[in-house]
Amino acid sequence: MQPINSESSLQTAILRLEEKRREEAKQLTEHLLLALESVKPINMIKSALKEVAASQELQSRIVRTALALMTGYLFQKIFKRVSQNRYKRLLAAALQFGITTAIVKNPEVVKVIGNRILKLIRSKAYAYQD
Repeated sequence: MQPINSESSLQTAILRLEEKRREEAKQLTEHLLLALESVKPINMIKSALKEVAASQELQSRIVRTALALMTGYLFQKIFKRVSQNRYKRLLAAALQFGITTAIVKNPEVVKVIGNRILKLIRSKAYAYQD
């Protein structure tokens, strides 16, 4: 800043500083509003969900777990319909647990088997179309 020698340069310097203060206050207010907006619970949840959506590893884990649970559940339902015997129901629950665990631990094998089943279904569907 230049040295102030006169009253007019003092007034000019004061006006510049007041303008600078107003601008900084405006920016500070904007930043505060943005900060308040970002800490709202709904925005924090949205942010967390965006991070989850961006994480391929987490998505993969969620899909594997859901697939394992659905498959185990379906097997249990199939075995429960087959028999009302208490021991067979227990066997169905154990089978559900085993299948769920196997799918979670070996997703690549499940993917290969699933792709083969889909290819088989598609080839039969194309055979029926001809």
